[in-house]
Amino acid sequence: MHELGLAKDLAAIVFNTMKKEGKDKKLKKVVIVIGQASGIEKDFLNHSLKDHIFKGTEFENVGIEYKIQ
Repeated sequence: MHELGLAKDLAAIVFNTMKKEGKDKKLKKVVIVIGQASGIEKDFLNHSLKDHIFKGTEFENVGIEYKIQ
């Protein structure tokens, strides 16, 4: 399941970006674009982010929007 590895990489980008933005900024939504031929299973990626990586962090309730292109 390569979605967990992708989720870890995406989360690192989110964490680092928000760290640079400062504590007064609040993240409301993350938009992830997935290519149709990428082989990425949106449901597995969502599960990895929501249930394993963001859970218990300040990003636990962040909305995640997926766009398939």
